[in-house]
Amino acid sequence: MFHVVGAAIKLALGEKVGEEDLIPRYHNGVAIRYFFPESGRVKKIRNADNFDNVLWVHRLGFFVKPGDIVEPVTNHTK
Repeated sequence: MFHVVGAAIKLALGEKVGEEDLIPRYHNGVAIRYFFPESGRVKKIRNADNFDNVLWVHRLGFFVKPGDIVEPVTNHTK
């Protein structure tokens, strides 16, 4: 099965990576979206439940919770 990480592990272990290891079996897309709020204290997260039954949303998560302090965004990891 095509798996980039699996092929990289094989390569790192000195194992042969065959052409068949690099043939994709699935042609699915993926998208990740980030929201960048203003800096300050998070009061609440609203309307997240609006996405509970949206077919194209497979996972919705937050890296902050109410009470957390959001620092100014200087790069995508913030």
